[in-house]
Amino acid sequence: HAAGGPLRLSVQDVYRFDSRRIIAGLVESGSVSVGDAIEFLPGGKRSRVKSIETWPQSDPPPRGPVGSGSEVALTLEDELFVERGQIGAPLGDRPYEARTFTARVFWIHGTPLRSGELIPIKLGTQQAEARVLGIQRTLDAVTLETGTGTTGEVKVHEVAEIRLRVRKPIAFDVGGKVPALGRFVLMRGRRIGGG
Repeated sequence: HAAGGPLRLSVQDVYRFDSRRIIAGLVESGSVSVGDAIEFLPGGKRSRVKSIETWPQSDPPPRGPVGSGSEVALTLEDELFVERGQIGAPLGDRPYEARTFTARVFWIHGTPLRSGELIPIKLGTQQAEARVLGIQRTLDAVTLETGTGTTGEVKVHEVAEIRLRVRKPIAFDVGGKVPALGRFVLMRGRRIGGG
């Protein structure tokens, strides 16, 4: 978890309680306090943090900051439709949002990853189906031999630059800014195929 850096709140669940909508999640980096302006991505819906909820309720209620590595439950000033998988961020320092992106993937499954394949991706609490648009170049992580990248597949223990497209945008950070949101896994059935 990145102690410094911008707020990244991975939404795990949204609970309805009386007339309130309580957003529960994990602070991946930065911190969150009552009164903070917050934006949820993908989508970009904005509000302010109205309260931080505890169980049992504490008196006076906490105002924050709640720092990275902590679970938090909060309510917003506006009735926004927020769902599991979205990322809460400050208005001025948001993660990227994209449907098509290039990533470096290390493949660990015995069955190769093939160009054109549809494969589930998990990033934080986000889940989506990704289409492999192209495999740009491969490297055998054991022998360090570079493939031509024209084979159209990534074999076990190969690292490849692959282009992926998801049906709906996903939110992520790049370049190690928030490590938890710059990594993902590709699933092969119930097992991890690569990441």
